[in-house]
Amino acid sequence: MPALVLFVAHIGNDALAVPCVAGLLACLSSPRKLSLKSGLLLAAALLTKGYALVLLPLFALRARKALLVALVLSAWWYAANILSTGSLAGDQMDVAAHATLFTKLMAVPQVAWLRVVDSAATTHIWIGGWSFLQLRSWMYRLWELLALIAIVGLIRLPKGHRPTTLILAQSLFLLATAYFSLNTFVAMHTSVGVGWYLIAMSAAEATLLAAGFTGLLGVRKARIAMAATALLALALDLYTVHFLLLPYYTGAIRHRLNGSLEAFHFAPLPLPALWPST
Repeated sequence: MPALVLFVAHIGNDALAVPCVAGLLACLSSPRKLSLKSGLLLAAALLTKGYALVLLPLFALRARKALLVALVLSAWWYAANILSTGSLAGDQMDVAAHATLFTKLMAVPQVAWLRVVDSAATTHIWIGGWSFLQLRSWMYRLWELLALIAIVGLIRLPKGHRPTTLILAQSLFLLATAYFSLNTFVAMHTSVGVGWYLIAMSAAEATLLAAGFTGLLGVRKARIAMAATALLALALDLYTVHFLLLPYYTGAIRHRLNGSLEAFHFAPLPLPALWPST
C-alpha cells in the first residue's frame, strides 16, 4: 500500500493503531467466538486512536462481552473528552465546528462532495507528510481504477463468499471520513477529504482487493494480479522516495509560485577537461 510506510514510520499513535485495527478485523472475521483478548485489543485500539470507535457497531452485533470489556477499560478517556471538549472523540474539527446535529445536517447539501471524494482518495493513496507533496494525477487515477475493479469483483462474488465483515468495516470508516469532512466544512467552509486516516484499514483494503480480483479473475489469476499490484506499490514507493521526498528535503526541487512541484531529473554530469587551460 503506497502510503502505509509513511503512516507507520513516524512516531505517533497511528503506527500503533494500524496493527490494532488489523487485529480487530481479524477477530471479527473469525467464525469462532470472540474472547476476552478481543475486548482487551479493542480497549487498546480505543485508547490509541479515536477512529477505533467506528468498529463498535460491529462488536455490538457480534461480541457484546468483548465490547463491554473494552468500554469498561476505555470509557474514562471518552468521558473526559466530552467533559473537556463536548465531543466524544475530541476531534479538533468537531470541536471547532461547535454546531448542533441539525446545523450539520443542513450543511450536507452545501458540501462539494465530489471534491471531498477526490481529495480523500488523493490523501489516502499517497501524500508526502505535512509538506503535502503529491504524485502526478495519472498515478492516483491508476490506483483509483484498481479500487473500482475490486468493487466490481466484490459485487460478482457469490453472497456466501463475500467478506461481509470487512465490507461493513470499510463502509463505516468511509462514513466516518465523510462526517469529518462535514465538520471541516462547518468549521472552515471548505470542502476537503482527509484520507490518511483510512490507512488504518490497509489490511482490510488489501484483503478486499484480493477478494475483488478473485471475483473477476478466479483464484489463480487473482494471485498474479495481487503480485503485480504489490510490485506496482513497490515501484511507487521507490519513485516517491527517490524522485519526490529525497530531492524535496535536500533542496533539489521546490514548489513553484503557483503551488506546483518541480519535476526532478538527472542532469548530465560535466566531463573533466582533457587539457589544462592556459
